Amino acid sequence: MESKEFGLLFVQKMLNLEHLHYGLHSKGEKLNFDNFKNAQQKYSNFLISHIEKAIKKNKKASILDVGCGFGSNLKILKNKNYNIQGLVPSKAMAQHSKKVSGAKVYCDMFENFDARKKYDLVFFSESYQYVDIDQSFKQLEKILKKDGKIVICDFFVRDNSKGLSKIGGGHKMGLFYEKLKNTNYKIHTEIDITENIISNIDFMNEVINDRVISPAKLLDEYMMKKQPLSYKIFKFAFKNRLNKIAHKSDKDRNGKNFGKDKVYKLIVLK
Repeated sequence: MESKEFGLLFVQKMLNLEHLHYGLHSKGEKLNFDNFKNAQQKYSNFLISHIEKAIKKNKKASILDVGCGFGSNLKILKNKNYNIQGLVPSKAMAQHSKKVSGAKVYCDMFENFDARKKYDLVFFSESYQYVDIDQSFKQLEKILKKDGKIVICDFFVRDNSKGLSKIGGGHKMGLFYEKLKNTNYKIHTEIDITENIISNIDFMNEVINDRVISPAKLLDEYMMKKQPLSYKIFKFAFKNRLNKIAHKSDKDRNGKNFGKDKVYKLIVLK
């Protein structure tokens, strides 16, 4: 299992989370750990309601979840008796999501995916940022039916964003619109949910710092005292991965800066 997948699974299990995404927060709602879990479920409900609307709740419609992660949305749609399949590049994630959801899950990069059938709807939940825009539309043309739909729920980089953001990821919003003009797809629905995401980012960062980063720092201090030489060798060998973990706890990776640099949208294309 790759370090990134291991880290995601570790956080999910340690914090007992059903989902891995940021969640959808209502204004005025008090944030605590239980409400954060509710916000994550609210996000999935929001996403799935637009998927169902796009296919008119047709149970026979074939659906592909691209970047299905550990299978939480697959599980929900499978339990609703939808004809759902998943796709994820990590073997460990594919095995886990298949076990959790009971759905068919393919292990491959989206750009290389050789679909065995055409789908009525393909959706991306915080996974579109990882695929090349040009390649994504070429692939979608191959795997979607003639009247197929696309649902994207992810963040993009604001066109007026300057410098390197502390929170990485996301395509330029304007670039996405430009690329879209050269396809046969049109925007049917576009909803900006950035304000409903921001407070959850701050809360989740706080939880991870309290429950994951702080204990890890205590362990670091303990190991430096007990096994200083061997532990220094270990830290040197894994310094790149450890630096990435430290970057995740940077105080500038907060909701305010996210909202300044990013815009989070649900987009339905037809």
